[in-house]
Amino acid sequence: MLTVSEKEHLNQQGFLLLESLIPLDTTAELRERSLALAEAEKAAGKGHTYLANDSAQRVWNLVGKGEVFEAAIQHPKVLAGMAYLLGVD
Repeated sequence: MLTVSEKEHLNQQGFLLLESLIPLDTTAELRERSLALAEAEKAAGKGHTYLANDSAQRVWNLVGKGEVFEAAIQHPKVLAGMAYLLGVD
């Protein structure tokens, strides 16, 4: 499902920007849910912050924290990219 030019870009640059892949309402939901999870983890004393003044925070294993994250990584174009890089198995 990747085009020849997408494969070439992935081979040469090591990444592939998939613009407009996920609908805007879904991206808004992903953002809102991510921010809520980050805030909840921070409030519970389990937030992983780093950089100067703890200005960045990592939320681990988003795919295990909601169907919206699971669906985002299962888009056919994302799966095609992973299969191209890693093989179908």
